[in-house]
Order: sequence, then C-alpha cells, then structure tokens
Amino acid sequence: MRASAICVLVLSSMVSPCCAQLPTDDCFSAASRDADKAIQYCTEAIKSGRLTDYELVHSLSNRGWAYYRKSDYDRAIQDYNQAIHLKPDYAYALNNRGLVYYRQGDYDRAIQDYDQAIHLKPDYAAAFSNRGLAHESKRDSERAIQDFDQAVKLSPDSAALITGTSGSEGCQSFASICSSSILFSSWSLALSRCASVSRIVLRNDSSCVSCSSSCLV
Repeated sequence: MRASAICVLVLSSMVSPCCAQLPTDDCFSAASRDADKAIQYCTEAIKSGRLTDYELVHSLSNRGWAYYRKSDYDRAIQDYNQAIHLKPDYAYALNNRGLVYYRQGDYDRAIQDYDQAIHLKPDYAAAFSNRGLAHESKRDSERAIQDFDQAVKLSPDSAALITGTSGSEGCQSFASICSSSILFSSWSLALSRCASVSRIVLRNDSSCVSCSSSCLV
C-alpha cells in the first residue's frame, strides 16, 4: 500500500450576495468538494475568455486537482503544465504535478517537481513529505528519512504531513516510514524516529495503536 501524498492550496472563493458572480466563483468553491463539478465549472471559466492571468492559473490548477482526484492523470498533467507555464514560480502547482507523476509511478519526475517546489518555498513541509514518499518508493531510505525528518521539523503537529492520510491507510504509511528507518538506521535510531512519528500519529488517530506497537517492537 503506497502512502497517500499531500496536496496544498485549492483556492476557494466567497461571494457576497450583493456582488456579481465571477466566472471563477464556482470553480474555486467546488474545487475542494466535488471533482466533477469542479471540472465543469473550471472548464466554463477557462473557456469564458474573461479571466485574468491569476484567475486562469488557479482555474487550471483547480481543474488539474479535480482530474487528479478522478485518477485522470494525463489531463491533470496537461492542466498543471499550462499553469506552471503561465506561472513558473507556482510552488503549489509543482508539488501537485509531482503527486500526479508519483501516482503514475514516475518517481524521478515527481522528485524533480518536489525539488523545484522546495527551492521556491523552503518551508514547504508537504513537499518534503511527498519527496520523502517518492524516495521511499525508490528504496532510497537515507533520503526518504531526511525528508520525513524535515517535514516533521517544519510541521511537528501534523500527522497528515507524515502519513499523508488517516485511519488504516495512515497506519500502513506509518509502518512504511518505520520500515525505511529500520532498513537504513541502527535499531536505536530507527526506534527513536518511529517513536517520534508515533506520538504525532497516535495523538491524532487512536486506530494506529496496534499498528505502531507492532512497528516499534
């Protein structure tokens, strides 16, 4: 079971009843809730020809995220490519395109995108965590652990940045991280790292108790 990676920054928009509806309003508001509606509304906004460069970039990014959620990875990459072409310093779009490459099993290209996102935004904890997952998938445990450690330092209370998800999937991700530590490190260092992560996971999800206990034995 591969760990779930982390997306950040799906823009939302709140519209005052007194104000006219903008082409992007539905696109931004639906992006985090309903993938099909996000695709519909964002496509309408993109085709309207009335968007500013800022609105076009974020409409493309939101539609790319909707395609990603539907596992339509080719279209997701097309949208992220356009968004990044228009705004090359858009760290969030680079991170999210990395997620698509990761899901396709193209770990090298995913890492390249995470590298760029981190270069643009050095405090981007999610990108460090996502890059760690890609390194772990390539069995590069040393680099994976370095990235996980940095993600924890940048966001010490966020279990999502370490496991990418919660519940049983989070447990499996947690176990994967522990396993990487054990493969690369001495037992004492591995147990220390697992214990550090387990405190965060257990504080957020009690269902991980048995999983973490078996990992730490």
